[in-house]
Amino acid sequence: MRAAWALLGAACGAGSGAPGGSTVADAQRYATLVAQPDPDPAQALVDCATLRDPDLAGDCGLAVALQARGRGAAALDTLCPQVTPGAWQDECFFMFAEDALRARDPTTAAAACMRSGAFKHDCGQHLWQGDLRKLVRGTRSEALPDRVERAQSLYDRWQPRLPETDIAWRFWQRFFERVTEHQPGVKLSRCDGLASPDLQVRCRYGTAHLYLRRVWDLLHHPQGRSDLCQLPAGDVAAAEAAFAALQAEPDPLLASVLEEARGAACDGDRLQPVEDGVLSRRALDAALAALPAQP
Repeated sequence: MRAAWALLGAACGAGSGAPGGSTVADAQRYATLVAQPDPDPAQALVDCATLRDPDLAGDCGLAVALQARGRGAAALDTLCPQVTPGAWQDECFFMFAEDALRARDPTTAAAACMRSGAFKHDCGQHLWQGDLRKLVRGTRSEALPDRVERAQSLYDRWQPRLPETDIAWRFWQRFFERVTEHQPGVKLSRCDGLASPDLQVRCRYGTAHLYLRRVWDLLHHPQGRSDLCQLPAGDVAAAEAAFAALQAEPDPLLASVLEEARGAACDGDRLQPVEDGVLSRRALDAALAALPAQP
């Protein structure tokens, strides 16, 4: 599909006569290179790099690398560095990380993610999210502090390997959100029993994300949106009484989430997602920074 779009773009560029655009000959050469049944990967990558359009050159190199990987002709660890730098090379390293994870080589997988540029955060999540799901499913009968202790062990295994990713934000948000999904009600008071103030805050924000998802589900239905927009501002108890699906225990953080969601949906005809809301990473970092210094 990516190749098809690139070819279409090349044809449009040729027709427009834009400076530096691909010629029809470039597009045809691209098509020939990516369609070779059994090319020499190293030579094909060199040939891809000769295409004048950087988008075609990058897409060509990535296609060649993935085809070679699919045939078992070469490993991505040797091919990815030869792909045009940018999104194409980043995606190549992302795919290599997944290959390494399937081969049960987490160290190599994490190293590949750290080379995947703009994709490194998503790439890192792909490495630990399967283990996180298993942990959440396997500890449903345990008390929250015990579940957190197990999650901490999993986090400690991955965080040193992914130091430049947003694992500290994503991991705990998803953990606490998934834990809450399988418990009755959204109760931020459950977080109070955790020993670490840092994890208490992460627990509150992660749990509140589930509440936000449930509110947002209502806002995507015309009747639910109409009913929710008529409720008193920030009144979690009123929202709970009107919508059993929310299953929320009143809390100031949930009140802020509710009011922000209402503001995004009830002032105009379209949903307007908030760019930096009360549950954003920036807001969480500010809440963590406001904690008293620990002795």
